[in-house]
Amino acid sequence: LLVAGVGYEFYHLYSDLFTPVIEGYHVGYKLDGSMQHITDMDASKIKIDLTPEAKSKIISTRIRVARNLAFFPLNPGGTRETREEIAALMKKVFDTLEGDLAGQFYLHTTMTPEQTKQLVDDHFLFRGKDKMQAASGYHEYWHHGRGIFH
Repeated sequence: LLVAGVGYEFYHLYSDLFTPVIEGYHVGYKLDGSMQHITDMDASKIKIDLTPEAKSKIISTRIRVARNLAFFPLNPGGTRETREEIAALMKKVFDTLEGDLAGQFYLHTTMTPEQTKQLVDDHFLFRGKDKMQAASGYHEYWHHGRGIFH
């Protein structure tokens, strides 16, 4: 059974279906309002550091932005146009980054085969064949509106 919400409102409209699925997947988390997720992006509050051994094993970090933009539908409900709008918006954001945060945004539709191979070889670009994502519509309109900032 595949369960995929196409927008925020679907999780409330069909909560009788989604709540047990979400709680079953995220064991220990309850959606009844008794728990609160606290997001604190203040890095100065981190008081411990990774060991050099742990740091040496980190190759890359992946951040998926589509699910964090409330004014766009989730992937199963997205269109080619909304995916391209997300990519265009993120390009504007990436273009403002400076110093050690600066990089290049590679769109899948304009990336050369050599760039793709290098990003895969360097473990920055992954080509997973996730059947659940594919069944949910996540891969719809692939490669449009998809990219990697590196």
